[in-house]
Amino acid sequence: MTALLVAAANGHLGIVSWLVQVGKAEVGRVDAEGKTAVRLAAASGHAAVVRWLVEHAGAQEPEPGDWGEAGEDEDEEDEEDEEEDEEDGDDDDDDEDEEEDEDEEEGGQPREQSAPAA
Repeated sequence: MTALLVAAANGHLGIVSWLVQVGKAEVGRVDAEGKTAVRLAAASGHAAVVRWLVEHAGAQEPEPGDWGEAGEDEDEEDEEDEEEDEEDGDDDDDDEDEEEDEDEEEGGQPREQSAPAA
């Protein structure tokens, strides 16, 4: 399987878009079972990846029978997170920033991270 097929099947929209735009990945490539990235994304219920591949990479819309259990409505929250990350240039969870803020509020100083035991 190619990196694009794996990323699409696992719903990694940022990686999918990078592979297509920068890496020039071939959207029409298929896996051993003849499934394209858009079909693999649909089978796993990753609607945001499917939508991006269709709208930005020229992939063919999946058939209604291609959709997995989660269907077409999953990933709306993930897509919103991706859009927010693209806007602020941040691709990690905002929860980590909140935890750091809470740590600073408790004692006025950020907690020191202990080094892992060797």
